[in-house]
Amino acid sequence: MSQPTVFGLPLSTRTDSVRLTLEETGTKYEFFQMPRGSVKTPEFLARQPFGKIPSLEHGDFSLYETQAILRYVDQVFGADRLTPSEARKRARMNQCIGIVDDYGYDSISVGIILERMLKPKLFGTETVEANVAAALPKARICIREFERLLGDGPYLAGDELSLADLMVAPILLYLLTGPERTLLEPHPKLVSWLRGIVQRDSFRRVMPEWAVADLAAPVHRSAA
Repeated sequence: MSQPTVFGLPLSTRTDSVRLTLEETGTKYEFFQMPRGSVKTPEFLARQPFGKIPSLEHGDFSLYETQAILRYVDQVFGADRLTPSEARKRARMNQCIGIVDDYGYDSISVGIILERMLKPKLFGTETVEANVAAALPKARICIREFERLLGDGPYLAGDELSLADLMVAPILLYLLTGPERTLLEPHPKLVSWLRGIVQRDSFRRVMPEWAVADLAAPVHRSAA
């Protein structure tokens, strides 16, 4: 069987989730780092007409949309190991993934991580504080729900790692790299889950070392 190729960017939470899934299923793959601005080129738009990342190619099969890629990888390479077989646990996994896609991405990934981390570090532009402020209410709800759904379990969808954990963890890891890390302060169970999951080999191979290291720092409330 041919190796899949992931097209994406480092520091993209959705690209990270795809790569983590490939790592967790023990799949050998190629990672093609998109040159900046190339997502709007005719060559890439032929692969992903909306100009978004990530996308995946596996032989003559091309696929985009993160949820679709995660499920395909788990079915083809992981024998559904990352998808609970019990209906309620599978539904919980899908619920957490849906929260990320429908609410968490825009509020946490775009509203906070893009503004705090990507704009100054990658694009050399300033953070728009109004965008961060607008993202905070929904971000708080997402974080609160992730902890509620986690409950006392080791993982978001039960006793085993699932695709839900691989979707949620990257956005919270990057959130911890900026001042909005204090959003996690009222959620010790979620922080404990995150501290445990980043010990997995997949996270050590995919996530930046500095992002994992930031989790070791205390989560303190700022003076403001």
